Amino acid sequence: GDTIFREIAFRVLGTGGAAIIAVAVLMACFSTSIALGAVIGEYLQFTIFNNKVGFVSSLALGLLACIPLSTFGLKTVLTLTAGPITYIGYPVLIVLTFCNIGYKLFGFKPVKLPVALTFVAALVSYIW
Repeated sequence: GDTIFREIAFRVLGTGGAAIIAVAVLMACFSTSIALGAVIGEYLQFTIFNNKVGFVSSLALGLLACIPLSTFGLKTVLTLTAGPITYIGYPVLIVLTFCNIGYKLFGFKPVKLPVALTFVAALVSYIW
């Protein structure tokens, strides 16, 4: 997956365009890692440690726990996330996102039923 993206960027955009795309992807990954780190740090601090450990310590612990997975490369991460996480989790999260957008824009309140139906449909689709 990662080599195809690189090759397409070079062939379509040339060297200069591929460099711009590389910087854009780098910034997207960097901002995502910062946001996920903050969320994980807060989660560990408040939920797991019941506010007995500071944020910086929780953040450091969470980031240290991520080091082994980060050293294996993109192919290993994609292999681990393929399967139920991808085929069941993503459709459920997409429906939940649309339900939240519908709630904010139109006052759409039923969330549990669409999410549950999507989960069942994705589960049945994944199993068969």
